[in-house]
Amino acid sequence: MTPLWFSVGEHQCFGWWHLPVDGRARSAAILCPPLGMEHLVAHRTMRTLAESLSSRGVACLRFDYPGTGDSTGDLTSPNLVSAWLKSIEVAVAEARTMGLHHVSVIGLRMGANLAWEALSNGLEVERVVLWDPCRSGIGFLREKRALQLLEFPETANHVVDDRGFDTPGFYYPQAIADDLRRLAIGVDAAFTNRPLLLIRPDKTVGANVGLLAEDPRIDVAETMDQNLLFDVPDIYTRVPQHTVESIAAWIADRAPDATVECVVNAPPSAVVDRDGTGAAIVERGVYLGASKLFAIVTEGESTAGPTVFLTNTAVTYHVGPNRMWVEAAREAAARGCRVVRFDVSDVGDSSRGSVANGPHYYTRESFDDVTEAIESFPPLGGAENVVVGLCSGAWMALMLAGEGRGVKAVLLNPLRMQRRPNPMGPHGRTIPSIRIGVHKRSTRWKLLEKLVVLGWRTAATLHVVNSTTSSICSRATRNSDIVVFIGREERVAFDMATPLFASGRIERRDNVDINFIDHDDHALLTRAVREVFSMAVLTAVTTASDERIGLSS
Repeated sequence: MTPLWFSVGEHQCFGWWHLPVDGRARSAAILCPPLGMEHLVAHRTMRTLAESLSSRGVACLRFDYPGTGDSTGDLTSPNLVSAWLKSIEVAVAEARTMGLHHVSVIGLRMGANLAWEALSNGLEVERVVLWDPCRSGIGFLREKRALQLLEFPETANHVVDDRGFDTPGFYYPQAIADDLRRLAIGVDAAFTNRPLLLIRPDKTVGANVGLLAEDPRIDVAETMDQNLLFDVPDIYTRVPQHTVESIAAWIADRAPDATVECVVNAPPSAVVDRDGTGAAIVERGVYLGASKLFAIVTEGESTAGPTVFLTNTAVTYHVGPNRMWVEAAREAAARGCRVVRFDVSDVGDSSRGSVANGPHYYTRESFDDVTEAIESFPPLGGAENVVVGLCSGAWMALMLAGEGRGVKAVLLNPLRMQRRPNPMGPHGRTIPSIRIGVHKRSTRWKLLEKLVVLGWRTAATLHVVNSTTSSICSRATRNSDIVVFIGREERVAFDMATPLFASGRIERRDNVDINFIDHDDHALLTRAVREVFSMAVLTAVTTASDERIGLSS
């Protein structure tokens, strides 16, 4: 795997070349990822497909569109859909500059729609795979908006200043929605070789996709394990291995026999933004430690510290929850911080990021990875290192503080703060969460709830269960500063794990700052809550250790 940046107009796109072991390839494949939350969920699958292709002699480029993933810009950037289409063209050109003239394009979900639109606009490639395409661009947005309303019906009353779509984790402004309306799979794209259309037998395809499936010039197959990827909560998502191998074999079987030596000539870093003075904010991809943890380091020309480490959340790779870490890194770098967003060893782009039985979190191994990453960057100018994490990432940050390493731990929506929790993951042991105290209850239920909380607190007092508060207030954390931001659900969990008579002990700790925020959005999927937490992170990493944040509500 070789990271690279390439220019698409005013944007810098981040990507990865996967080359065969001997450096010689028979053809190239360009992977066009999905959009939004599907992009995050499919990251491991796209990497697995790239590795399967390269093992068959096909060089593979996977990349992020402008305004997505690690690329520059965001969803408010102008003419973004046009930039997405242009990025596919540029990616194909990148392959051809390496001497690989037999190029295939593989698009997943909205990536298939974008690839097909690029073909309609005149892009010429040898092979095309449309993998579970969306009915249309606007259909994709409506589907995701419906999911958002099911989970957060209160967002139906949110007033916004345009006709955009608030979907899980991502907000699409009106300009994108208008441009996506025309991205429907049709039969008018020009192609000379037979494309492959993969459809789900358990889903109804749209009219346009149905017409395409009836076209005798197209190979049609069913993807039988796609439900493993998109039909489960993201923490349980798994690679649809059968479909991945089928696609890789279909592409490789149609590649020429002759090979070409491949050399990647791409810059290892890129200017991704400018600070208030116009100075460059630069990002570079690096590997950390013996475990080869992949990280992207963001820093400006006048970096004074601190160094901020942004950790993984469950199965989400280094762009962070809903891409928040990318935006936070660039904002913090503009204020003088050096920011490192990284993957633990079995997540994302690190050494074992595509192992079949991963990833796992709440593990000693993931904690050791965070330790290894921090030890790779000595503190800048005497400023203490800052470690930021959401949920399972918050656990890693707190455990690091508990080691007495003198870091500042910023904990977002922590739920499990035990010192030795059970590991979790798609293939590991999972513990279902208990949601109480969040919604309106009857008087009888509220009384039962209070009795449950009292029982848990009594157990924590007697050390029968691990205590969140004991973890935060342990003797080992006295050399570290701890800032906590929690919502209603997390506060219930926090209170349940607080020993009786311990509240005063928390208040007396000068190095502990707990901020209660009125929300029910643990994963920060709604636009309003994301904005609050983005501000909280930026404030926490740039605030002196002896100052309080003051976001309690």
